[in-house]
Amino acid sequence: MNMKPQVYQLEDMSELVIRSLEKSDAPQVVPYMTSMYAQSTFLARYSDEWKMSIEDEATFLESTEKAEKRLMLGGFLGHNLVALCDFSPVGSAYKIAHRCQMGISVAKIQQGKGIGSSLMESLLSCAKQTGFSQMELEVVATNNAAIKLYEKFGFRRVGTIPRGFRYREGYHADLLVMVKEL
Repeated sequence: MNMKPQVYQLEDMSELVIRSLEKSDAPQVVPYMTSMYAQSTFLARYSDEWKMSIEDEATFLESTEKAEKRLMLGGFLGHNLVALCDFSPVGSAYKIAHRCQMGISVAKIQQGKGIGSSLMESLLSCAKQTGFSQMELEVVATNNAAIKLYEKFGFRRVGTIPRGFRYREGYHADLLVMVKEL
């Protein structure tokens, strides 16, 4: 699935362009994700577990572009990728085909500028247009900024996965399950 580029004016007056990621974006996506995994304790991987080559990422982005019910968006300040978000179906069987799952990340240095809100607006709009009637996510229970963003957009907490995240340092964190009806 593809979305036409959308321009948002951020709180600091800069312009954020949100658009579907393309195969040609792979050289920016790989270092962006490597950096995000290194910086954030809230993402599902450590940076040394991220083994995607530029060629593999290009293939993945190309398949995402062609998929009817999957979307991957990038947020750009100028030519720089500063954020990603996506949704994908939970499954294709009729009983669960109305549900999608989502993820989002914003570069640490760009957080607090309204980028996450802009991405959420685009993502939710596209998910509705795609025919999904429910969006779901899991978030580390201590990720207060993300939880605040999700609640701002109408996600509600529906459960907890105790010890859903395991850290190499020897501790665990709970995951909250959140849902929004579209």
